[in-house]
Amino acid sequence: MKYFFLALTLFFSQFANAGSGKALIPHWHTNTSAWFFISNITNNPIEVRMKLYDQDGNIVNLEEVGLSSQFILDPKTSKWLKTQKYINKFGFGSISWKNLGSYDDEVAITAAYEHLGGHRGKFLMLNSGQPF
Repeated sequence: MKYFFLALTLFFSQFANAGSGKALIPHWHTNTSAWFFISNITNNPIEVRMKLYDQDGNIVNLEEVGLSSQFILDPKTSKWLKTQKYINKFGFGSISWKNLGSYDDEVAITAAYEHLGGHRGKFLMLNSGQPF
């Protein structure tokens, strides 16, 4: 019976979800430009999704401001996303990731946000600078 359960466990483990994670963007604001920096710290490609909500709780259409809402980030690479069009909005958001294939990384990305406006920018490390 012990071998039956071992075989069953091994069989169903192949259907387990690949690694994934998510972090909150506690605040974003743009009146001139908003920059997001996202780095894949794993040896595996990951799919990244970014979602922003405005001050009224509406989902911001990222393509309208020149941002990609979903993209593949290759191993050990970084991506810089910046708003291309002027929008005067603020709110919160999230960045989530999942492994491509059957990899099961516990954490995969680090991310930061920078708001440029006026004479100086404001820089925020997401998830307190810890990988997620």
